[in-house]
Amino acid sequence: MEKDQMNAAETTPKATEAASMGVAFDASEMLGNVAGSRHIATVMLKRLLSNMPVRMRELEIALASSDAQCARREAHTIKSLAAYAGAAPLRECALRLEQLCQQGLLAQAVDALPELQLQIDRTMPEWQAFLAQG
Repeated sequence: MEKDQMNAAETTPKATEAASMGVAFDASEMLGNVAGSRHIATVMLKRLLSNMPVRMRELEIALASSDAQCARREAHTIKSLAAYAGAAPLRECALRLEQLCQQGLLAQAVDALPELQLQIDRTMPEWQAFLAQG
């Protein structure tokens, strides 16, 4: 995805509204990011569901080894995936972690991991439900 497209996905009013309402996943936001194509959304979500645990594990490993650059990259990847997939609260949480890593505040980033995992745990069942709808 191009940088300009990602920035648009990250800053839409719908994403902000979803985050403030406590909604983990906004299907219309995600579909808007893929030109309304349910097929593209389905392919993307299937890959995302298998990839998200890997990204989280890599983030934990990077933080455990005090690798701020790698941890920032992993948090950025999670943020981007969440933004594109209509998960504003997860995106916000990953953004916070990315910023902490960028500032070298790795102890605080480690402390923020449970919230990130909570948001992943809240969002993944909603993505799975979207896929189940066919």
